[in-house]
Amino acid sequence: MDDWQDGFLSEPFDQVVGLVRERYAAWRALLYRVNRLAVKTQHTLEIHNESNVERYSGVLFARILATVQAAAILLERGLVSQSQILLRSALEAIFQIGAIARDRSIVDKLIEAHAAEQRRVASNVLRWKDPGLRQVAEEKLASEILQPFLNSDASALSAAILAEKAGLEDWYRSLYMVLSWPTHSSAIDLDRHVVLGPDGEPSEFRNEPEIEDQEPTWACAIELLLKSMLALENIFSNVEKDKVESCYAAARLLLAETAG
Repeated sequence: MDDWQDGFLSEPFDQVVGLVRERYAAWRALLYRVNRLAVKTQHTLEIHNESNVERYSGVLFARILATVQAAAILLERGLVSQSQILLRSALEAIFQIGAIARDRSIVDKLIEAHAAEQRRVASNVLRWKDPGLRQVAEEKLASEILQPFLNSDASALSAAILAEKAGLEDWYRSLYMVLSWPTHSSAIDLDRHVVLGPDGEPSEFRNEPEIEDQEPTWACAIELLLKSMLALENIFSNVEKDKVESCYAAARLLLAETAG
């Protein structure tokens, strides 16, 4: 028991990782196959510095790839909700790269959104109530450091709008919604910590590695990488679309075998 006194920070997680890798060997193998293709794609992109479309898309793809990899690491350790939180973050980046792929002018609005975020930060600074923080805010306001941000008329694009522009409205209304449950600690996701007794009432609460029913999360991670590469194919010429489609076919076959 002492070996687990630090919870998920405890050292002996090899057994959990081993169980997950054994149970989901086919899913893990496919994820690694797709991951290798994504890494190769990332390293062969020819990004021209004068192109905001290429630079922004390249950075987005790097973020998506690293985030999905991080989600896989957590999933192997039974941290399913935490893995899904990261996948939601990756999905938001996919909405952006998908929107750019369909309308390259979107990149200018995404860059402009940076100024909108700065305005939001500046506005929140003025709402600080702690005396120490309030003094800092008043000093910044007096020095006119915040004024340019507060005067900005830049606007941001919501995830819903970007999903629509990317042609992924259904993803926003389904997958994004489901991944938002763990992100916002919704009751529907917190329910996974509750153990019901014979009478149907909560008998205890658990916070331990989840090894059961991981298939949907593995499938989600795989499809997010594949979808991002398909979007990238409309921006760069060296994406191997045939290999992406081959991985999609393998994923559909694996889903069918799992469902059967």
